Order: sequence, then C-alpha cells, then structure tokens
Amino acid sequence: MLLFEPTMNATPAAASKPARSGAPPRRRAPRRDGFVALDACHKQMLRAARRLEELVAMLDEGGITPLERAAAKAIAEFYSTTSRRHHEDEERHIFPPLLASGNAELVQAVRRLQQDHGWLEEDWLELEP
Repeated sequence: MLLFEPTMNATPAAASKPARSGAPPRRRAPRRDGFVALDACHKQMLRAARRLEELVAMLDEGGITPLERAAAKAIAEFYSTTSRRHHEDEERHIFPPLLASGNAELVQAVRRLQQDHGWLEEDWLELEP
C-alpha cells in the first residue's frame, strides 16, 4: 500500500521576472481557482482519514511496519500543517463574505462550519503527537 503523501499546493505561481531590456514582460502562470484548491484539500483530508482508519485496523491486527509508521507520520504532519492552514484560509477568505451575505440559511451553515473547525482544532490539540 502506498504512503499517504500530501500533494496539494495551493500557493499561487511565483511572481514573474522583470522584463529584459526591449523584451515584452513575462506573464505569470494562471492562478488555480481558490475553490478548486480548497476542494482538492478536502479530498486530501478524506484520503488521509481513510488511510488513518486502515492504519488503526492494522494496529488492532498486531502492529504496523516501518512503512506504515512513516505513513502515519506523514498524515500527522498533513493535519498539523496543511489542514490547519486550509481552515485558516476558509475562516479568513471564504467565511466573511458568506456571513455578510444576509442569507440566514447560509449564515447558519457557515456558523456550523466555524463550530466544526473549533472542535477539530480542540481534538487535534488533544491528539497531536
């Protein structure tokens, strides 16, 4: 079985280099749509959770190999870095305009997500290696 390997990179493309004298300016590579990056991270979280379930089952069956131990370490690193940054991005960039939308149903859904984020952070702080 393959190791869990975080691959999401939602960082925008690097800035273009200054134009050479007389040459037209270089253009930046197009940015990935922010929602596509957030969705990719959600999918990655689900893969990590499934892999973690497999590892727990292996522990119940008598232990894990060094390869599986490395997978567990990669999952812990993912949840303590990428996943947390993902929630921070949602809280900072996605939720405020939704909360200001005036749509009561949408505001309620966002408040529920904010509460979920808080519970996930509390759980992580308790479980963090």
